[in-house]
Amino acid sequence: MQHFDIIIIGAGNAGLTIAAALPANLQIAIIDHKPENTFSTIPKIDGRKIALNYGSKLILDEFNLWPALAPHTTPITQVHISQQGSFGITRLTAEENNTPALGYIVATEILSQALQTQTATQKNITWFYSTTLLNLESTTVNVQHEDINKTLTAKLIIAADGAKSNCRQLLGIECVTTDYQQNALITRVKLKIKNPNIAYERFLRDGTLALLPMQDDYYGVVWMAATEKIAALQKLSDNELLAEIQKKFGYRLGRFIDIDMQRFYYPIHSIIAKTQTKDNCVLLGDSAHLLSPVAAQGFNLTLQDIYCLVGICKSGTRNVPLQQAVEENYEEILEKYLVERLSAQQQVIGNVNRLMTTFSSPHFPLAQLRSAGLTLLDLSIKNKKNISESFMGITPRIQKLLREKHVRSI
Repeated sequence: MQHFDIIIIGAGNAGLTIAAALPANLQIAIIDHKPENTFSTIPKIDGRKIALNYGSKLILDEFNLWPALAPHTTPITQVHISQQGSFGITRLTAEENNTPALGYIVATEILSQALQTQTATQKNITWFYSTTLLNLESTTVNVQHEDINKTLTAKLIIAADGAKSNCRQLLGIECVTTDYQQNALITRVKLKIKNPNIAYERFLRDGTLALLPMQDDYYGVVWMAATEKIAALQKLSDNELLAEIQKKFGYRLGRFIDIDMQRFYYPIHSIIAKTQTKDNCVLLGDSAHLLSPVAAQGFNLTLQDIYCLVGICKSGTRNVPLQQAVEENYEEILEKYLVERLSAQQQVIGNVNRLMTTFSSPHFPLAQLRSAGLTLLDLSIKNKKNISESFMGITPRIQKLLREKHVRSI
């Protein structure tokens, strides 16, 4: 039997981020089903791009993870929201919010590689590769590792093993699954003009088309539509698909002169756990909440969760040393975490669901109301500020972090 302060199950982006963020004086075990060589090679390109909002950038900077990512990111200085067939437009700008950017685009594999590199050098982490999770209860994790059954114990167990979470099933936690009957097509197009660092969200009559600025004058394309529509797009040649994207998006970015030969397809659904804690276990990342990518909030929400949980672990619950707090007061840690995070999560989840339903109907007068709403929003400074802060992830904790950074810089 081996004992640790914290056990993290799942070495995806959520699990590795919190492993990198936790204090070095905690002994951490990371359990993952993938073999060791998976983590020593460049992660497989899967086409997905992560839109890190400004709040997430500050969090990653606080965790000392941003310097490795920064050279590979593209800033978003403006978000342009529009609807096909109408004049309604809303623009959110970094200048209006007195920030260098609203957010940053980074390829998923770049983020994964940076996290793997960081955690591989941490001496307080014990890795369990190629591991099968057999049982999970209370403070005990039973696994099969190197063909040997092993028992690991900890006072805090973090389940970050993804949307199909085995941990969630073993803990008996139910979830609510919403199938939007949509798929996403992901690719890249190259601009004829220089990249203007503007992100576009265009609501179509039959889906949503997002274009995200990338390096080398490329834009990442995320086209969400009904499964049959995406299946039809999948059959198009590269030139035909490029022409279809140009037709649906228009010429705000000028002419697209090339398209990536690689295309990726993903189903769109949400999975929300009915509860996120049981005993001393907490669900994190997609195992707790998998969201539609329509507003690019998924990983940003996870980073806010991680920042909160790490902050609570660091402060303890009764002004006791950190190890003792984790050892004796894990229930208070998780209770405090839920009190702070549940309402914030529910607000983001509700906003994403409303976007998926409100903008999916082409019928009059709803389409006309959406158009008018976008126009009015663009004219309202107060409402735009609220929307901008929400998009940028400027939560009360992030506002406090900004104040602390300002004080430290004086």
